[in-house]
Amino acid sequence: LLGNRIRNVFVSNKAAGSRAETRTLVVPRQDAPSASFGVTAASDPTSYKFDADVEPGDNSLAHERPVLIKIATEGFETETIRGLKDTISRCHPVLVTDLSDRRLVDCGSSASEMVKLMAGMGYLGFKITLSEHSEMANWSIRPLSPKDREIKAVWVHANSPAEARGQI
Repeated sequence: LLGNRIRNVFVSNKAAGSRAETRTLVVPRQDAPSASFGVTAASDPTSYKFDADVEPGDNSLAHERPVLIKIATEGFETETIRGLKDTISRCHPVLVTDLSDRRLVDCGSSASEMVKLMAGMGYLGFKITLSEHSEMANWSIRPLSPKDREIKAVWVHANSPAEARGQI
């Protein structure tokens, strides 16, 4: 990051969750999508397992004013969002997440629970669709439907920063 002169990004060696704890992070040995705190991944005897420190994202963002937050936690999104409640209520950033019922259930939540959590904070959810044609990529959004369970989602609050809402 320093070589790119990017100054508004920081790297933390902690996972973002709802409370300070240590959890088992499972990293697949094969060409699997990514690491997870999920129970299915933990049952794979070929995976690497690490103790990972988890803390609320609010601890790191207390003095920041994020406009957009991208969360890619492979089913741990609900817990991550709970740990960002202060930042979310203070700044109303646009949030970009996966909405994967399968992965959320594997981490003790569900897509319905996540939608309810976001709605309770005043957020509207939208499905993101990306289509690639040759060298061009187009994306579109539409309001979430009850059938949306394995998608990319963007969450917008009426008070989300205008510069972020203008990009959607």
